[in-house]
Amino acid sequence: ARMGRPYVKMFEEDRELNVFLILDTSLSMNTGSASTNRLQQALECASLMTFASYQNASPIGAVIFDGSIRFSCVPKTGADHVMFLLSQYERASEGQKKGSCLDNALQGAYSLLKKRSLVMIFSDFRTDTWSEPFGRLCQKHDVIAVRIADPSDDHLPLIGSIPFFDPETSLQLVLPTSSSKFRRQWSDHAYHHLENWKHECVKRGGRPLVISTSGNPLPELTRFFTMREH
Repeated sequence: ARMGRPYVKMFEEDRELNVFLILDTSLSMNTGSASTNRLQQALECASLMTFASYQNASPIGAVIFDGSIRFSCVPKTGADHVMFLLSQYERASEGQKKGSCLDNALQGAYSLLKKRSLVMIFSDFRTDTWSEPFGRLCQKHDVIAVRIADPSDDHLPLIGSIPFFDPETSLQLVLPTSSSKFRRQWSDHAYHHLENWKHECVKRGGRPLVISTSGNPLPELTRFFTMREH
């Protein structure tokens, strides 16, 4: 009104996106029937996202956990910070503890992140206490739950009776992989368990993504983010 004529103010939108990775390094992540186990695949995914964030000048942070929180840092930028994160990934398999504190990692991310962020969880989700803190995190952030799967989750090799070992509980069982009934029950259980997990992710406000140890994670991540943009 003081100028006596209309004018337009131009603003440049702030498109900086914080990225935060939640990385599961629990003992169950050491399992897998392919040349790459779950932990190695999760570390590959985390490294790819770290490099992508650096290329986009996006601040990136992470929390690494097994039975306890092993490492945590707020999102930052810069080549030194990227190298620091990669060094933490490289040491992820050292001195692993039994158990999974995924719920604590999710709650910690909720408390740590003040700005809306892209949060990616790389885990096998072999714990029962993740859904409520996952839902709270989804209320504030864009959360992608990346389940690291393995071909043996769905189909067992036909190799007779073989011993199975649970690294978390030290339980040992001999499973009859030659039994068609047992193999069918194994596959049915895996299918329903995965579908229930996907349903829970969506219900809580997150986006589920399954990446197998048998494939290259780069095309899978690229395809997922390309589809999100359309």
